[in-house]
Amino acid sequence: VLLDNDGKEVDIGDAGARITRQGERYYQIGFLLPTTIHGREPGQEKPAEITIGQQTNSMLWDRDLEIVVDFDFDWRDLAVVDPKGDTVARITSVVMRSDMKESEERWSGPVVFDVQGVEVMNGNQERFSLGKFGFRTIVDGLDMVRYAAISRAVAQGQQTPEQTIQSLEQLLSAIAVEFSLEDLAVERSSQEPIR
Repeated sequence: VLLDNDGKEVDIGDAGARITRQGERYYQIGFLLPTTIHGREPGQEKPAEITIGQQTNSMLWDRDLEIVVDFDFDWRDLAVVDPKGDTVARITSVVMRSDMKESEERWSGPVVFDVQGVEVMNGNQERFSLGKFGFRTIVDGLDMVRYAAISRAVAQGQQTPEQTIQSLEQLLSAIAVEFSLEDLAVERSSQEPIR
């Protein structure tokens, strides 16, 4: 169960995992989330539900650095059902993937976040839809040893977000960021679609 400062609660339930050792340095971690995850607002009697139709979850753990150095998450056919039982959102797919490779203790490669087929509805017959949203970062020459140290400092509350951003700027040779957005529309019951 995850809680935030506002009292919101997310109950993930039981997740199954499989860990496979790869050589002397890495562990491949695969896991499955439950097909239904429950979320509850403060004072809410019944929870909302997030359902996942299909999923693939994989991470590569570096035991020397004690950090995830690669990941591949692919979720399909997601839906959000409110406490009244109404489907208020659907998402065709969510993909989060990195493909960085190490060379001379520096890591380089793409990190991708891609969402397709978003549809959000409410009780007033209003609808928001998004064909595709993409975020792609090309990392060049990341000092993963120092990055791992920063990650541990953040997890232990020893470093602020501002200090983290300043530190990250010093760990990279270069970085490129690409955005893409396709087929965004907002529809209202009494009006033509806004695009």
